[in-house]
Amino acid sequence: MCLSMLYRASATIFVASVLSFQFGATASGQTSLEPARGGVGQAAESKIETPLNWKSSGVLIAPVSDATHEIVSVKDPTVVRHNGLWHVYATAYSTSAKTWSMVYLNFKDWSDAPDAPLTYIDVNPGLRGYHCAPHVFYFEPHEKWYLVFQSQQPQYCTTDDLSKPETWTAPQNFFDRMPRSSPRLPIDYHIICDDTHAYLFFTGDNGRFYRCRTRIEDFPNGMSDPEVAIDDSRDHLFEGSMTYKIKGADTYLTIIEALSPARYYSAWIAKDLNGEWTPLEGADTWETPFAGINNVEFDEGVEPWTRDISHGELLRDNYDQTPTIDPTGMRLLFQGRSADSGGPYHLLPYRLGLLTQQPSASPQPSQATGERPRRRRPGGRDRARFGGPIELDPDDKPAFEEPPAGFMAKRDDVPHGELEMIEYDSKAVGATRRMNVYTPPGYSDERQYPVLYLLHGIGGDETEWQRFAKPNVIIDNLIADGKAVPMIVVMPNGRAQKNDRAEGNVFESAPAFAKFESDLLGDVIPTIEARYSTIPDREHRALAGLSMGGGQSLNFGLGNLDTFAWVGGFSSAPNTEPPAELIPDPPTTREKLKLLWLSCGNKDGLINISQGVHRRLAENDVPHIWHVDSHGHDPQHWSKSLYWFAQQLFQATGHRAVAAGVVLAFLFSASVSAQAGEPATLKGVFDDCFSVGAAVNRRIAAGMAARDRFGRRSPELIERDRELVVEQFNNIAPENDLKWALIHPNEGPDGYNWGPADQFVEFGKRHKMYLVGHTLVWHSQTPFWVFTGDGSSEDEVEADGRTGPEDDAEGPWRRRFRRPRFRGPRATREQLLARMRDHIHTVVGRYRGKIKAWDVVNEALSDQGDAVLRESLWLDIIGPDFIAKAFQYAHEADPDAVLRYNDYGLEDPAKRRKLIKLVQSLQAEGAPVMAIGTQTHLNVSSASFENMDRTLTELEILGLPIHVTELDINSARRGQRDTRADITGNAAATEGGLVADADKRLAIAYEGVFRAFVKHREKLDVVTFWGANDANSWRSRGRPLLFDGASQPKPAFDAVIRTATRVASMNSIHRALVALLFAVAFTSSVSAQGDQPVDDWEPASTNQPGSEFPKVNSEGRVMFRIKAPLAKTVSCSFRGSSEFKKDEEGVWTGFTRPLDEGFHYYTISIDGAEVPDPGSKYFFGAMRWGSGVEVPAHDRDFYAVKQTPHGQLREVLFYSESTKTTRRAFVYTPPGYEQSTEKRYPVLYLQHGWGENEYGWGVQGHANLIMDNLMAEGKARPFIIVMTYGMTNEVRFGGLSSFSIEPFETVLVDELIPFIDANFRTLTDQPNRAMAGLSMGGMETRLITLRNLDAFSHIGLFSGGSISMEDVEDTERFKEKVRLVFVSYGSREIDGGRTRRGGDPKAHVEALKQAGVNSVFYVSPDTAHEWLTWRRSLREFAPLLFVNQTGASE
Repeated sequence: MCLSMLYRASATIFVASVLSFQFGATASGQTSLEPARGGVGQAAESKIETPLNWKSSGVLIAPVSDATHEIVSVKDPTVVRHNGLWHVYATAYSTSAKTWSMVYLNFKDWSDAPDAPLTYIDVNPGLRGYHCAPHVFYFEPHEKWYLVFQSQQPQYCTTDDLSKPETWTAPQNFFDRMPRSSPRLPIDYHIICDDTHAYLFFTGDNGRFYRCRTRIEDFPNGMSDPEVAIDDSRDHLFEGSMTYKIKGADTYLTIIEALSPARYYSAWIAKDLNGEWTPLEGADTWETPFAGINNVEFDEGVEPWTRDISHGELLRDNYDQTPTIDPTGMRLLFQGRSADSGGPYHLLPYRLGLLTQQPSASPQPSQATGERPRRRRPGGRDRARFGGPIELDPDDKPAFEEPPAGFMAKRDDVPHGELEMIEYDSKAVGATRRMNVYTPPGYSDERQYPVLYLLHGIGGDETEWQRFAKPNVIIDNLIADGKAVPMIVVMPNGRAQKNDRAEGNVFESAPAFAKFESDLLGDVIPTIEARYSTIPDREHRALAGLSMGGGQSLNFGLGNLDTFAWVGGFSSAPNTEPPAELIPDPPTTREKLKLLWLSCGNKDGLINISQGVHRRLAENDVPHIWHVDSHGHDPQHWSKSLYWFAQQLFQATGHRAVAAGVVLAFLFSASVSAQAGEPATLKGVFDDCFSVGAAVNRRIAAGMAARDRFGRRSPELIERDRELVVEQFNNIAPENDLKWALIHPNEGPDGYNWGPADQFVEFGKRHKMYLVGHTLVWHSQTPFWVFTGDGSSEDEVEADGRTGPEDDAEGPWRRRFRRPRFRGPRATREQLLARMRDHIHTVVGRYRGKIKAWDVVNEALSDQGDAVLRESLWLDIIGPDFIAKAFQYAHEADPDAVLRYNDYGLEDPAKRRKLIKLVQSLQAEGAPVMAIGTQTHLNVSSASFENMDRTLTELEILGLPIHVTELDINSARRGQRDTRADITGNAAATEGGLVADADKRLAIAYEGVFRAFVKHREKLDVVTFWGANDANSWRSRGRPLLFDGASQPKPAFDAVIRTATRVASMNSIHRALVALLFAVAFTSSVSAQGDQPVDDWEPASTNQPGSEFPKVNSEGRVMFRIKAPLAKTVSCSFRGSSEFKKDEEGVWTGFTRPLDEGFHYYTISIDGAEVPDPGSKYFFGAMRWGSGVEVPAHDRDFYAVKQTPHGQLREVLFYSESTKTTRRAFVYTPPGYEQSTEKRYPVLYLQHGWGENEYGWGVQGHANLIMDNLMAEGKARPFIIVMTYGMTNEVRFGGLSSFSIEPFETVLVDELIPFIDANFRTLTDQPNRAMAGLSMGGMETRLITLRNLDAFSHIGLFSGGSISMEDVEDTERFKEKVRLVFVSYGSREIDGGRTRRGGDPKAHVEALKQAGVNSVFYVSPDTAHEWLTWRRSLREFAPLLFVNQTGASE
């Protein structure tokens, strides 16, 4: 069969495969859904059979104008059925009123809708002006109709009769002012209630879906601040959201309009309105939407009138506050418009139509067997399991861990490549066609580049990769991190026909994808190699694609091995040739291929295509990468696969091939040797990552002495337990024997019971283990005498429970952990502090130097409401500082011990926030908290990579090492709702038997959790299981550990070991290759630098007083002299520097390449240790205090110290209520401020960049000197400058996507500005306040000023993005309020493509000027992303501020 015939034959199969089975179908044809973890760990059952199919009516509701209303559109409908009528409210745009407003109509049947008259909402005086995007419902508790809409605030009106628009009450706001957690453009609000709460949902045109809520009895008041309920991309989650209860299911459905390629609806489901939303598989992509042009046909006789399926509402079964839909007969009232229409958004001619759900086109189950019949290809060849259940083989596993957070987020700190759309003449098609081309940062015709050709799917085009996976951003970041070679990426249109748009039934164009082979080989590649500087040979060409493009890549790439040496298929579609035809000659394929990549998601119904190719390759020993992740047929899989695939490309070519091959061969042989040696152990495989340990009980620690105490364990099994601990673990903690009630049961120096604890320490020391002490201060298992005041009798104290060691050591569950109530007089604060100090000093002091880490305070956080700390006698008697005191006493007892705070349930975001708040407050007080202990008691239904990754990512905010202290994963059925660490509750929660497939589910859960641990290994130091095996677990009935009761490994153990070895191997190979490539590049750089420096050295102006070195010469080189007589190597951090030489006195000397003018941070390396240069002053940058050197600039006079009047730069401290800390700011007051005591001044708030702080502008930036000189020359008006820390460094390098502006916005707007206005003579009105910032500070400036234009009138962005016309249009009264927009960059930033974040800044500034906004664009000559650019920017910006403005006092 020829390739063209194969494409035609597979087109029908591809429709069924992609639409019906790509998301994992069950035998019954229903979409298989993953558990929705928003509720209690149970799967959300949607009752919606996917994929969906719809039929559309023609236009039913169109705009109708009258004498006073010129209406161009009707859109955003809301609809209810009441009293036998359909009632519709909708948005309309009036060109006469030049604003968005609303209309109302009603009718009996949908056939009557076209003739129903429109009533304009402005018949109601209270609803004149801007009001749109309505949502109507009847709120039963109030017996009122509510109309909710945007104004931009969410507002509401009420009435008793929704058919009379004139009766709606005046609009009321839901919020007094929009909360700071709101997006910049909140839009499209709707309400839905459950039994207890009313929820306000909306979108932000930013890829996020927001949620607020209030109690039913408080509605409409008391809405909480918005939180993000769904976080996705802007293309996939845009606006027009609506949420429903699904009839017949305990599940909620949300549909949200997607933006691109055309408007369509995606769907999410949740078990709980306040829970986590998960995509409705089979209804969440462009190819298989909830409702979109790809699954909509038009009624017979209706001409297709729209390509958009846009903002609308499903017809409800009810009209009350809980909109409910029947999943078997849905109808959607939606807005659409002619595909030929265009122009400004407000003039687009939207009309309303009705979609009606059609019966599923999926094959029906066989009546005889209940199974889905197998499909066969034309010609009788069975393409296995197109429509059958997904069947995973043992090797269908990830080859790589999850990419790091932010891997596809555009970073300010790296150079960016360029994207351009080019045209070419296609002889194969006979038309001019387009392709998208990425060139890497610093692209030059003087260098040649390899090329990756990247192909799209059947519903995409040349823009699909860019829209969904951002390959330019991914590769920019990889190149910057040294993980990928600079390459050109070409994204052509794989639909080789004259009309190559993805329109109509996209599957009809399947044959054109086969024809693309001639276009690719004969037109695309020759065009690229003629226009760009490429390496035109097979070893420097790669071909890869997604879905249909994945099939093309395998077909064309493996069929043209003289053209391509690197081939990749991501989620390859049924157009892929049969494996035997694809690889007819395995030896030739083996010989010619540099890399063959196959990947697919394990929820992708097309996985059998890739599985078949993988098997053929494996059977014939053809090397390849087989990567199966946890995704479906979706952009998440494609973007993540590209991240790993790109790192493999072109890495072993040319002069580097031999060396890289040696490294790979060595690593491979080492891996094989390790596998062939001793059995893997947990402590061994994770040795490079973190310590792995277990909690041990008295039987294990003491051996024979406690062996048969309760008769639960034979001597043989106890000995096996001890052997297991020694074999597998390298850290141990005692379950009970260091708890206060066990080790110190009675008052006084003779009240200690040291025996069991001493045996624990001896056992650990004997086996060279890292020992952890658990626990010093806890609300539980503390004897009552500790809290007892004077005058108490023993009977009073002991009346409600026992506390002695016999009761708490190893006894029965319920007796052992009873929590008695304390009765009788309490100790005073001073008495209790003294007892705490004595206990901690005695216990920690006894084991000083032996026990390396202590759980100082255990479980002090509250599980209830907003309270941070749990109620306890410690809190009641001492107060909240009992925690800080405990850490203080422990540090006094052992200054070298690691002191950690330990708690459970940190997988819950609310509790995690409490922990972060607590620890940050302790850090602010100076308490020696040195690590965070997260107990990590999990359940199989909720334990996953994603949840653990999210937990660890947020804990890393604290900047402390993380210890997983009590790990286990409960498999008991009754335990899946309980994450408490309460012994009694968890003992009961492990009764009732195990979940189905317990061993398998436990293995999957542990694998995901350990993948997250490995990902976060830089911050994760310790992982401790709470028990060595199931028999020794407090949750023993839930079988929660890696070893069974006989100490035999379970499948979960194997899963953890596989995870470790796979990740470790890949990381080793990657590190070796990166090191190798860097060594080659560095050697080339140094060898090229053979010239000697000019000998006109002068001490740098940034030196310590009296220091001669470092020195700078006229070339811009820097010379260092470091005295280190015992050192073996010394170097500096400047790339391309000379080798440092040591003289007879042990002084090392070296110099740099010529550096750019201006300021540079650097470090000195002495035998690998990075240290500051003792000759340099210290500056805060790159997240640390360190060295810096100034290379004199030719124009440095503008920031020189001159004989002119000088202002003052003073340090001030102010208290921040929002952060509960005292914060620092530097304030510059201009010359004359102290003398002119009546005069008031404008204020500029000036922000630093990432890695720096409030010192930056005053020290590195010389802002005070720049202003002094400008004012002395009469070029700038006197004003105050305020510089404070912008909270930028809370986000880790490369993690910009996780940064939130709200905390700093609150500090600046609500706290610092009022402080400055109260303590300095400022002009406090908006025209006299400006904000500017550099780099990330520019980003902060943009975000804060656009949200607070009542506070700022002048905006300065220095290398920090720009403001577009879209920003202007989205920001209310921008033109009226903004007096200046200033944007600047260094010329080398522009040359490197850095300015493209958010679009072309120069074009944006020109557009602002055309729109009448005072705007300036400045380019600093011959500078990059550096302080000289920003000094010059301030010099140009300052004279433009507060021009022709006056204040009341002047």
